[in-house]
Amino acid sequence: MKNLLFLINLSCILFCSAQIETSATIETNTGFEHNIFKFPNTYVDSNGNTITGSDALASSFYQRFYARLAAKRTWRKSELSLSFSPQARVYYSESDASYSEFFTKLQYDYYFATNTKLKTAIWYRLKDREGLNADASDLAFPLGYNHYGLYSNLDFRLHKNNRSQLRLSVNSKNYDATQTSELSYNAIAGKYVFKNIFKRRMGYHHYGFELNYNNKTFTRAQNSGSDNFTWQDASIQLFYKYPVSKPIDIKAMLTYKIRKDNNDDAFSFKQISPALNLRYNTKSWDANFTTSYTLRNYETIEATNSNDEFLGELEYKYIQFNLTIEKEINDKWTVFLNGNFTNRNSNRTNINSVFFRSYDYSDLSLGLTFRF
Repeated sequence: MKNLLFLINLSCILFCSAQIETSATIETNTGFEHNIFKFPNTYVDSNGNTITGSDALASSFYQRFYARLAAKRTWRKSELSLSFSPQARVYYSESDASYSEFFTKLQYDYYFATNTKLKTAIWYRLKDREGLNADASDLAFPLGYNHYGLYSNLDFRLHKNNRSQLRLSVNSKNYDATQTSELSYNAIAGKYVFKNIFKRRMGYHHYGFELNYNNKTFTRAQNSGSDNFTWQDASIQLFYKYPVSKPIDIKAMLTYKIRKDNNDDAFSFKQISPALNLRYNTKSWDANFTTSYTLRNYETIEATNSNDEFLGELEYKYIQFNLTIEKEINDKWTVFLNGNFTNRNSNRTNINSVFFRSYDYSDLSLGLTFRF
């Protein structure tokens, strides 16, 4: 809350009595989310009962509400902007899963030259949500949190057809406390994007790579005491975009990521992810379809069956599909369709736990955006 008050006071000082541009967007969509908490379809609960099928999964129709208010002031080579974005998702048959979220950002842009820009922003996100993450792709953590940070981007060109970006950021995340523990982390991250663009008859090609590094230092307080541990994530992505025709292009991506956990390699892993994006874009239509496959191998987490027999180190195989279709009705109204599907296959088959297991997840919604 202190971070939010600081942003509001600072923005008032900067924007009050100044000539500014304002914009607003409101959005709502109705959908159905299958397996909201990403549970396996069979597990044994705390009372020793085997839960299976629809009883094991929380699914529901929902209504999502979103708004964005923004203000911008421009002078000489500078631009200052402020935005507020509240949203809420209300589940009809799983009311305990409903949640709200708030995000605000104050950003300053400075243009050194036509092709060189420095962007600096401070931001804050609050998520009010009950429950624990059962996905356990990483740590099991509460779904509610406070998250805030600062980043700077430098956009520049190494030559005429190049687009490059260097980003440095710091952020802190404090998860909601549970009855038995508290979890938080401080992070430092860096990113470099290198992209070359060239034009052919059908449109613009581009190719390049993206490098990411993230260092998270966790603090975990439990009834038995407290401890600290660090995750170091590093990844490289190669990509190529090819225009098939005037409205259609294909983008191929290949990402390799490693994590080093200094706590006896408890969550260290290596993963590789090929992906393919297909886009259809015209004046009034914008459709994106992305499919990806991810293979992740943990170094020390054991996969077991229901008899606690060792099956090897934990391995995940993800298949994901994402679809977004937007149809612009006019300058103010847009109708959209969003769809997401994830299948995670895990070699851990032990039904005595919901963590590190296989699951299916899907979310499909239809919505409307109004800009004014």
